[in-house]
Amino acid sequence: MRPVVARILLYAGASGLVLLAGAAIFPVVTGRTSAPAIARESARSAVTAARDARAMLWAPEEWAAATAALDAALLETRRNELSLVVLRDYREARDLLREAEAAGNTARQAAMANRETARASALEAVERADEVILATESLTGAVRIDPPSRRALRSAKMSLTEARELWDDEQYDEARDRADRAVGAVRAARELVATLAARYVDRDQVRQWRRWKEDTIQWSRRSGGAALLIDKNDRQLTLYVGGKAVETYRAEFGFNHLQQKIRSGDGATPEGRYRIIAKKDRGRSKYYRALEIDYPNDDDRSRFERARRRGHVPANARPGGLIEVHGDGGRGWDWTRGCVALSNRDIDRLYPRVQVGTPVTIIGSDGGQGRFSDLAQSLKAEKENGTRLD
Repeated sequence: MRPVVARILLYAGASGLVLLAGAAIFPVVTGRTSAPAIARESARSAVTAARDARAMLWAPEEWAAATAALDAALLETRRNELSLVVLRDYREARDLLREAEAAGNTARQAAMANRETARASALEAVERADEVILATESLTGAVRIDPPSRRALRSAKMSLTEARELWDDEQYDEARDRADRAVGAVRAARELVATLAARYVDRDQVRQWRRWKEDTIQWSRRSGGAALLIDKNDRQLTLYVGGKAVETYRAEFGFNHLQQKIRSGDGATPEGRYRIIAKKDRGRSKYYRALEIDYPNDDDRSRFERARRRGHVPANARPGGLIEVHGDGGRGWDWTRGCVALSNRDIDRLYPRVQVGTPVTIIGSDGGQGRFSDLAQSLKAEKENGTRLD
């Protein structure tokens, strides 16, 4: 019996060794012990691509998730590397590496999308600021704005320059904020212009201007004489004879002509009903030829006194005078100190057709379309909609 027992034990030992060998070889054969080199490189490449896309800036949450996933995957990979070969099992490490690769790709795509969104938003803000500042500069060409508003306009232009530089440096959020700051800086100036322009669409004011115009034309029709109608909104001087418009000339005004003239030095062109009190031929006028009108009249003096009582003009101010329709115009911009300028060719045509005593009516608008009435409507819409002033 002993030889039989010995053989049984021998066979059992051999089978055990075979089983142990099989158990040791199985993980190797199935690939569980093979280091996931390709998966590790793919995961690292995906996270590196996210880093190069500046995901830490443009997609911080996705970037944090990707780096955490990669750290976990590499840690699991390293833990297996430190184990005996037969005890290694990289299956979980491979799963974690695939998750890290996917998270890296997600972070990169999110960063690219967010960067493009920020880029487009910043560009829109910069272009909007540029548009608003240019428009504001154009507006202030028709009115004298107060010193704080002028300083704000300069500050806005500096902020816009900084916004452009930040955009070039791909600092899009900062560029957008700086551009928005530029728009906010000119708000006061635009609101000032909006307030001044509002009278060009004010019903009572326009009704008065229309009455002045109609009275002037009726006088010309009844008398058969010449009369001048000057429209600041249309930038035109029209000669009426016998109640009919016979000539129209392009006119230029005071640099502050959006407003009604109140005092000397305000740069505004007056509005009212006047008469020519002097004809100044060449050599007698600073500006080629000139037709002086009787500003200030009683209405102008009354307006000046009201403004002084209310403290709207300096204590030493005067209503001024020497308002003319004169030559040396045709410059394409409003440059006078309150006069109405025509080109020399036009003043030559007008000069012999009028006399001392010829009526001269200056209105803001007759209610039709024009630069100031259009401006007033536009600024009113801006304020109501909040699209520009806010």
